[in-house]
Amino acid sequence: MEGKQLHITIPSLLSNTEYHVHLDRIAAVASTNAFPEVTNVFQIATTDFIYSLKAESDQERKEWIQNLELIIQQSKSNAEIPFAAETKVLQHYAEVKAGLLSFWSRQFICLYGIQLFYFKSHDVNIPTKRISVSDFVSVDISDKEPGLAFQLTLKDGTILHHKLESAPVRDMWLSTLNKTRLGSINLLSLMDSKVEDSKVPMIEIDYSDVKVGKQKLLIKITGRRIIRVQLVPVSPSSLSSESVFILDAGQTLYQWNGAKANRIAKAKGLDISNRIRLKERGGKAKVVLQEEGKEFGEEFWKDLGGKPTKIELLENPNEDGIPLNVSIYRISEDSIYMIHDGTICSKDKLDSRYCKIVETEAEIYIWQGKECSSSAAKTNASKWLKHLANQKKRKFVYTAKIVENTETVLFKEKFTDYPSILPISTAKVELKGNIADTLKQETIDVMQMHAKNNIKETLIDDGKGKIQIWRVKDFEKELFPRELFG
Repeated sequence: MEGKQLHITIPSLLSNTEYHVHLDRIAAVASTNAFPEVTNVFQIATTDFIYSLKAESDQERKEWIQNLELIIQQSKSNAEIPFAAETKVLQHYAEVKAGLLSFWSRQFICLYGIQLFYFKSHDVNIPTKRISVSDFVSVDISDKEPGLAFQLTLKDGTILHHKLESAPVRDMWLSTLNKTRLGSINLLSLMDSKVEDSKVPMIEIDYSDVKVGKQKLLIKITGRRIIRVQLVPVSPSSLSSESVFILDAGQTLYQWNGAKANRIAKAKGLDISNRIRLKERGGKAKVVLQEEGKEFGEEFWKDLGGKPTKIELLENPNEDGIPLNVSIYRISEDSIYMIHDGTICSKDKLDSRYCKIVETEAEIYIWQGKECSSSAAKTNASKWLKHLANQKKRKFVYTAKIVENTETVLFKEKFTDYPSILPISTAKVELKGNIADTLKQETIDVMQMHAKNNIKETLIDDGKGKIQIWRVKDFEKELFPRELFG
């Protein structure tokens, strides 16, 4: 330890040279099987090198990885480094080709954190090339080998083609590199140039207008095993027979049940309607149930924008088995990085000290923690929102700003453990008929009620033991003094 910098000294596997590695410069640490003849090996990756280390035992290797990962995580949270949500570690041999005139060359490529390393072989710790993920312009399927390869387009115009051993491995690299790239965007480059207006239609939600019915929202609920709750355009064409829809018209909440909607989706819809009525409208709004083909009144169709000539089926027939994807980003003064990308998660991902962006397929929320003191983060959040809206192919996107403790019912549905959320169970239960079981009437002997109970009383012991009494004081157990026994 020297001042505030902690160093470790490690010998290389290939020589007796010692290296001094600053722990705050470590990008990732992970176990590896790159050395099949050597056991208990793990690797440390910095921005310049990858060090391969051998532990004395498997337990020691696990302890090294666990302790170093803890230090890396603390470094990320303190230094505001724009790392990805989770440290991505990928290692494979690949045929690499740069440009049109070069030849394919076999190289060992490693992705550690936000750094992509190239080595001549797996047993070399000095890379021939290193590329930061922030230098990627795009990651796509290669036009040279579309079946097995992907291509990287860099900011200087260079295109690197990487041919892997199989299509699944190629797809894994594509997905991971794209997620890591999105999680390591540099805010400074974004701020240097004017943020383009979103090419995707963005519908900003004004909750004060929603409350009085000036702005209407249409919520779609679908699925049986996996329930999806999301906003869709307020239009008759959005309706589908397999789903449940809630039209939020302010003081009236219409729940429209499709003819083929299952009872689980209907129950979820009723739960959401009642929570909006109680939590957001103070119990003054009314819930109106509408069944497909049995609609009554013209107000529902008027608020929806018209009556469709035909109700379509689901656009994606496999939507029932697809969970809602949620991405969460943390915004600091000069950076943004992804902290979660996957299915709905715990609300612990929302920290009162920071400003976050919560993104789904159809919605992007700016969530501001009550203890967030960074004015720059609050100001830059809108710019990031526009930038993220253009990152995916969408037909539309709803946007909203939410302050901690004012979360809406729809926002809470993006998390698993907000209070008052109805847990939907899909477990099979034994079904019985509509006729209640008839209990068999048994004859009661009244005289038996007056019979004496001849049960012999027995003591637990002979009473010759030593008596001790304890009491609880200041949440601790202490022995009660014998002289105070009663």
